[in-house]
Amino acid sequence: MAKLFDISLPAASTNLKLHAKEKTEITYTVSNLSGRHVRGRVSLRPDDPAVKNKWVTLTEESEKDFGENGTFQFKVTVNMPVNATPGKYTFRLDAVNADVPDEGDSGPTVGLEVIGAPPT
Repeated sequence: MAKLFDISLPAASTNLKLHAKEKTEITYTVSNLSGRHVRGRVSLRPDDPAVKNKWVTLTEESEKDFGENGTFQFKVTVNMPVNATPGKYTFRLDAVNADVPDEGDSGPTVGLEVIGAPPT
């Protein structure tokens, strides 16, 4: 099946190291490759522990009308709570056709390492 969306992010955003209580933002770029107008929907993979724990969230509306070659940026916030368990986690943003959810593509996986309490 042909790709419907290209999902990318800056290389510096693929491996994050954060302390508890730290916050950062990542900007994904999602481009329509289909050559037709598509109502696209992005979502974070719900079974990723960082998403389940609500450490990683979309910061804006998740659906957009993509023109034939349209591109949008979607911001994802990573907000580590004070009690975040140190360890390695991952999360991923996917994009689908909002009208046909079986049509879509997976974005790159982001590695997230929680490295304990912030320095004093």
